[in-house]
Amino acid sequence: MSHEIRTPVHGILGVTGLLSETKLQPEQKEYVDIIRRNGNLLLNLLNDILDFSKLESYHMKIEIIAFDLMDLLRDVFYLFETYAKRKNLEFKMVGDLPSSLIISTDPNRLKQIIVNLVSNAFKFTEKGSVLIEFEFDIKSDSKQCDIRIRVRDTGIGIPEQKLKELFQAYTQMDTSVSRKYGGTGLGLAISKGLAEMMNLKLTTQSVINRGSVFEISGRIPLAERSEVNFEPKKLNPDTNGASIQDLRILVAEDNETNQMLIKKVLEKLGYEPVIVSNGIEALHHIETKGTDVFFLDIQMPELSGIETAKILTQHTNQSIRPYIIAMTANASQEDKEDCLASGINEYISKPFRKEEIADLLNHFIARKNLKT
Repeated sequence: MSHEIRTPVHGILGVTGLLSETKLQPEQKEYVDIIRRNGNLLLNLLNDILDFSKLESYHMKIEIIAFDLMDLLRDVFYLFETYAKRKNLEFKMVGDLPSSLIISTDPNRLKQIIVNLVSNAFKFTEKGSVLIEFEFDIKSDSKQCDIRIRVRDTGIGIPEQKLKELFQAYTQMDTSVSRKYGGTGLGLAISKGLAEMMNLKLTTQSVINRGSVFEISGRIPLAERSEVNFEPKKLNPDTNGASIQDLRILVAEDNETNQMLIKKVLEKLGYEPVIVSNGIEALHHIETKGTDVFFLDIQMPELSGIETAKILTQHTNQSIRPYIIAMTANASQEDKEDCLASGINEYISKPFRKEEIADLLNHFIARKNLKT
């Protein structure tokens, strides 16, 4: 069901992104920006509802992965840095800031919590500052670490009588606040539920008209740098300037809107992709025409993306096997591991951006050039 709900929203956002790159009058550009903002808002609301449903039905999974916590915190900071300048707010990270701290927990869910807290801080702060504060204490056995991550703002604050119910689902301070700032009232309930699943605490202190502090705290296992298998993807800002090579690109995607989107993106990058609607057509094309790069939708009728990749890996002449890039609406570590285990080389999450596609193709070209 989540796939069916997200797919049309991804289509709206993808087409809006393409439209924003065309020559628009100022008024038209304003309308496109409104569509994009509201489309992103709708996608966030859908994700909140789906996450809360998983928490309520005990279907939410926590994936323990070794990663660098400092990389994750810096990633969150960079995500909001431009927005802070736009709102003319002071924004910085303070406290104990080692260059690296390798821990084991769920990086995607921890990032989701921190992003939600920082997003709320900016939403409810009109002047002053938003700070990400960090403290840690490595235990004597060097196997565990106590962490405290605080998001501190100088915003509107929360009335004392509302603090006790703040982490309950669908809670807003009052109707005037919900009308002005929007949201489902699910973000903090989801964040608290996720924190508890990771054996962390999420607490808050607030003074009306002076600001709020939200704190994530708990003891987390340490890990070795060699165990790290998760790193936030960093896009190369110069990808669009790379030289275009003659690549035979095949796309297997059953949704017509998504077919059009990736076709337009690839054409804007200088490529001429072949589009097919399912895995069976894709396998036939690869065997008869040849393919260098294969963009593969994971959820397709007749033959799924995972099944198609397994056939290519196990039964196809390896000399004609293409570089496979999965396109998926599911971005969990488990889904990514399933992709890689089936022989898929890379993956992108929908809605994808032109820069992501360019980055992946340039990476493939660079590897190809090294081998020749």
